[in-house]
Amino acid sequence: MKTFKSVSEVENYAKRLLDVEYDIKIDGLMYHVNPMDVGYKFEWDNAKNRFGVCRYNRRVIGLSLPLVEGNLDNFTQINDTILHEIAHAISVHIHGRKGRGHGEFWKHVASSIGCNAKRCYSTKDVNTPQYKYTLICDSCGNKSHARRMGSSQYSCGKCSPRKFNKDFLLRVIKNY
Repeated sequence: MKTFKSVSEVENYAKRLLDVEYDIKIDGLMYHVNPMDVGYKFEWDNAKNRFGVCRYNRRVIGLSLPLVEGNLDNFTQINDTILHEIAHAISVHIHGRKGRGHGEFWKHVASSIGCNAKRCYSTKDVNTPQYKYTLICDSCGNKSHARRMGSSQYSCGKCSPRKFNKDFLLRVIKNY
């Protein structure tokens, strides 16, 4: 199974995939779309909750640097994420606004270019970055994570699902 050795190797790979002419057949018509030829470029970002993004207005395909760094050995996930975002770009190029999102237009384009056409990655399949905070309910043991904390106190959603309850306050642990 292929793996990446570095983030620069992933970046070069993403740029190569952006410079491919993809053939999509829709209602008997064949569309030939090269994302770079229609203005798309590649960028890194620091997202921790999503692997990739397609920014239609800026014509950018972006990947999460923290998630890629933690998953260089997961070629399948990185490849599929790049194709997933390219499918968004192509879908909007062909269908306009109605090609946005994860609807039937996008699914058709995604499967046509070799993407698995699923909406999100599973945290079971990837290494996720460590969150700054862990929130623990001492009543039931439920754990959740947060990147940042507000000034409010939080209560357990399992023990008191409808509203804040001071009897089920979450204990906050700062991880780094």
